[in-house]
Amino acid sequence: MNFTLHTGEGNKAVPLMEGPHLFTDWRYIEPGRIAWLSKEGEAMPLLCDLPVEGVRGAAEKVPYGIRIVAQKAVKMGPVIDKSSPHEFIMSGPTIIYDGGKYRMWYSSTPEEEIKRNKIADTPHVEVPGALMNYAESDDGINWRKPSLGLFEYRGSLDNNIIKPHKGAVFKDPSAPESERYKIVEMKELTADDVELFKRERGGREISPICFIKNRIRGIVAWTSPDGIRWKELPVPVMMHFSDTLTIAYFDEILRCYVGYFRMFYCGRRAIGRSETTDFWKWPLPKPILWPGADEPSPSNDYYTNSKCVYPGTKNEHFMFPAVYKRDTDITEIRMYSSHDGIFWSKVPGNPVLETGRPGEWDGGCIFCGCGLIQLPGERIAMPYVGCTVPHKFPRTVPLGNIGYAVWEKERLSALEAPEEGDFHTLPFIVKGRELYLNIQTLRAGYVKVEVLDINGNPLPGRSFEDADLIVADEYKRKVTWKGESDLGNKDGQPVIFHIRMKAAKLYSFEVK
Repeated sequence: MNFTLHTGEGNKAVPLMEGPHLFTDWRYIEPGRIAWLSKEGEAMPLLCDLPVEGVRGAAEKVPYGIRIVAQKAVKMGPVIDKSSPHEFIMSGPTIIYDGGKYRMWYSSTPEEEIKRNKIADTPHVEVPGALMNYAESDDGINWRKPSLGLFEYRGSLDNNIIKPHKGAVFKDPSAPESERYKIVEMKELTADDVELFKRERGGREISPICFIKNRIRGIVAWTSPDGIRWKELPVPVMMHFSDTLTIAYFDEILRCYVGYFRMFYCGRRAIGRSETTDFWKWPLPKPILWPGADEPSPSNDYYTNSKCVYPGTKNEHFMFPAVYKRDTDITEIRMYSSHDGIFWSKVPGNPVLETGRPGEWDGGCIFCGCGLIQLPGERIAMPYVGCTVPHKFPRTVPLGNIGYAVWEKERLSALEAPEEGDFHTLPFIVKGRELYLNIQTLRAGYVKVEVLDINGNPLPGRSFEDADLIVADEYKRKVTWKGESDLGNKDGQPVIFHIRMKAAKLYSFEVK
């Protein structure tokens, strides 16, 4: 059993996963309840015919004075040069820290393709279309583009092009070495491809939107042993239209492949989810996020998803969708969180990233890529693409530079208490013996913690009276009680953390 399966029933304790636990929603917070007490302070039965005079409600473990707020990202970039002729447009970066180095896959479109498709009366010429490219870095900041000799462009193999088309790369821990790296992407198909899909995937649904504008599009997949040399699966894996960066991964908790796709829902772009145990066969996605009644404007679309998992965790799921505003032709980046990748909530305080000022490299529109990565200096970053012009016009100028949206480590969202706040966590079974907090207080603020048993009683020596007051701005602050850091529980004994704070932000906690 793991935390993602917890239903919150009764006083049942659940094992707390290893790694940091970020405050992006209320998953770790006890909601509390109201207890109805008689004049003598005894609990009143739910169904009774006793007089109600003098009966009072008493809050039990009800949190107060706290809120969750998304933290604004700091911009860095551009971080990679745009010097090659096939990089007229750059988009869709995926970054993975892999084998002791940072690896980036990004899409590009040559100028020839843009002119053929966007300028009227331009004669047709044979051009490569969208391309996938590769770069490496030792620190995530300084990038080099190796000459791979794999794809001919303008009569030369001296480039970093890997293959045609584009897509988000993921590393599959469940696959054999020969198929360790994978891509799921949309591609233009032929009528023969559709017939092959029907024969091989008998009974699978085909989305009618695949056939718009006298073209056929579907979802294909690629595998690779090294992320450089790719092989396309012979049959489309899904007949669906998803003309943006499709992001897939292997979920080690659900033990299946999960993909996030563009959908069109009620006339608007939305985000859909699909899962499968067979990488070769995917069901059509179902919508999970769309611009509903809580959207500030009926003109907004959810353009991309940028799904990722926080490094070093398995259940800290994030999305950074680009919200496209049809009324102004610009975008903004929001933050969503989930404990299982299925049910999502918008983190209050959005947007976390906005377009730059007119004339700046990202002053027209912005789109996040794929992959939260740790950078030197206790930083966490998400790659994003910035353009100097609005999204829809003009598209015949060089577009797209790659930069980072940067936060301090684990500080993507904060549980804040502007004044005094108080809350209990759910009951946890922990493996470690010490509690660490990622914390920031004002000089006049504080945080203190007591450790309770599953019945809500303080463990000996671990009450608020014993707690050492914390006034700090630290990434990993060890919690102590009269100088002692051990939690004070027996091995396997569930604990509840009761936290009181004032003028403070709590970003994450971790038990080691």
